[in-house]
Amino acid sequence: MVSNLGKYLRKLRIDHDMNLRDVADCLGVSAAYVSAIERGKRAAPAPFIESIANHFKIKGEALEEFKKLADLSQPSIKINLIKVNEQTKEVFLFFARKLEELSPEQVQKLKKTLQG
Repeated sequence: MVSNLGKYLRKLRIDHDMNLRDVADCLGVSAAYVSAIERGKRAAPAPFIESIANHFKIKGEALEEFKKLADLSQPSIKINLIKVNEQTKEVFLFFARKLEELSPEQVQKLKKTLQG
């Protein structure tokens, strides 16, 4: 399934009149790699996102939106819990276990609470 990041990358590439090979050559990766990221078959690592942003001179609000799309396209997230107290870890782990069971309403309520 194509992610919103994939749609954004494809549009960016087409708007700059570039094909997969052109982008791949500019970034020093294969066309298959770029294609896999566009199609949502492969996660986009941070260095790839930075390279795209630099190459296409994405800045300001557009850069923030681009990074948000990249974050949302990730299939998993690694969280460093070294400096987190036990109670907070417990809440985080409970949340992680229940994530798939949350209703849209619960998600919205959590989002509002965490945004302050």
